[in-house]
Amino acid sequence: PGDSDKLLFYFQGGGACLDYETTVVNPACRTETMPLDPDGIFNRDDPSNPFATYTIVAALSCDGSQYVGNVTHNYAVPNASETVPVLQMGYWNAKAALDWAL
Repeated sequence: PGDSDKLLFYFQGGGACLDYETTVVNPACRTETMPLDPDGIFNRDDPSNPFATYTIVAALSCDGSQYVGNVTHNYAVPNASETVPVLQMGYWNAKAALDWAL
């Protein structure tokens, strides 16, 4: 935690998954949460970091919807009778983080 009167809200990048190709075949997005490295704005020991004393809320990206998704896709697997369900709920993840912080 940092100063209670200084808030930095960080939306982690992660790419966009928009269809079967970019989600399942050749993923163009992050599909699991990954911890943030303690570098740059997250390095509280760096005297040149202007955000070193801020409270940081980091919304991690893991569904490829760029924080606006509110959908379940059922992608058909080529040459098969099955589908691959993909939930993209980035909107709700971002809203929950904002509601918690504010």
